[in-house]
Amino acid sequence: MIGIGCGVAFGGGSPSPWTPAALGADLAAWYDATYGITLNGSNVALWLDKSGKGATASQGTAGDQPAFTASWRNGMPALAFAGDWLDATLSAALTNATIIVAGTFANNNNTAAALTIADGSINTGCCVWRGTNQLIARATWRDAVIASTNDPCVVSGVMTTTRSDVWLNGVAGTPYVGAIALAASPRLLIGRQNPAGSAALTGAIAEIIVAAGSMSSANRVLCERYLGTKYGIAVA
Repeated sequence: MIGIGCGVAFGGGSPSPWTPAALGADLAAWYDATYGITLNGSNVALWLDKSGKGATASQGTAGDQPAFTASWRNGMPALAFAGDWLDATLSAALTNATIIVAGTFANNNNTAAALTIADGSINTGCCVWRGTNQLIARATWRDAVIASTNDPCVVSGVMTTTRSDVWLNGVAGTPYVGAIALAASPRLLIGRQNPAGSAALTGAIAEIIVAAGSMSSANRVLCERYLGTKYGIAVA
């Protein structure tokens, strides 16, 4: 196994640029491909949680480990997924959740979540999902949707028991509004809907921010602009 360093600085000037660490107690997990990567050859066996909450994502089966890409965008690395996945456990179960991801998502029918919060099933959980020509924030099959892109992008999903919302590069999609029966779960699956399922992500993930509850609009915009600046992605 080979460890990849603890961090990469970017940007300049004073004061220091905003990062998700400023979310404080609301930050449930934070995965950054510049941080805490353990390689098994050229594949990722372990991805440390940068939030300090200890939600390490791992994969012990070599054939299911995503590949490490040293320079994905703006000279920054990412994890490449093609049916591969990582598994993690949050420090506390989440019902309502916010998921923000920087990556690319291939336009495949039934392409699964960039990240799923569910105990092995999406039936009562929430995820960020790529369907045919759509990016989706899904909460127990209640979908907020927006037209998709094959380009590197920032996707945000806010999912609660009363609505789900999605944004692509800071632009809002069509929400789902209504009662949603979400079940609390501490489990995160990165790259797959569930371990036994066939629906899996094709694409790359550079960074994931997970927050407990419905993130405020102000904090969501800060997260999106932080990722946009870091990876050279235009965000509204």
